Amino acid sequence: MFRSNVAAALLILSVSSAASAATYDLDFSNANQVLSLDFGDNADANVSYRETLPQFGDVASGSGALRTWNAGYSDLIGVAYASTASNHGEIRIDANLPNSVITLHSFNLGAWNVGRPGSWAIYDSNWGLLGSGNNSVSATQHLSVFPDVQSSTGGLILQWGDNALLTGIDNVSYSVSSVPLPAAIWLFGFSLLGLSRLKRIRHSYQPLPSLHRSLTHLATKN
Repeated sequence: MFRSNVAAALLILSVSSAASAATYDLDFSNANQVLSLDFGDNADANVSYRETLPQFGDVASGSGALRTWNAGYSDLIGVAYASTASNHGEIRIDANLPNSVITLHSFNLGAWNVGRPGSWAIYDSNWGLLGSGNNSVSATQHLSVFPDVQSSTGGLILQWGDNALLTGIDNVSYSVSSVPLPAAIWLFGFSLLGLSRLKRIRHSYQPLPSLHRSLTHLATKN
């Protein structure tokens, strides 16, 4: 039992000392179709989509859905856009495992037909604002945004507008990484290792042969 506890401690230490990160890219290069809610799901995260009313933050869903289109938004080959004029688009990424951090690295915005404003906001799963911007998007050259923000709440929400029917999004790059275990776990592991060492020392101790014979002689004499 004790050895199994020590083995478990060593495993915890090895896992916590090597946090892993996987990077994913949401590429909306399909033709005109409604985005399925499981598009982009993977082993580390669940991705969902919705059209929202024309406000940023925790607002109600719009009457339409996000769709994809293959050309016409600046120079992007495929975008996701809202099907209702003036509404915003939203992409939500939720980690599948606890103790995970989601980092949004970059995304592209494209404008339909003419140059347009491209506003965006990023939140954690508790609707804490992580970053926002209001940029101009050219009709011929897409806008690349590099927020590089992290959410430690297990979820991240990206919204864009002001009119997500005419401003599309593509190439959403993000990563999911595990959080190293707290220092208390390290102390627990090292404590088990110390106890194991002490137990081995006690088991390996044997009385000196001469002392053992003397004690045996006194016991039989008495």
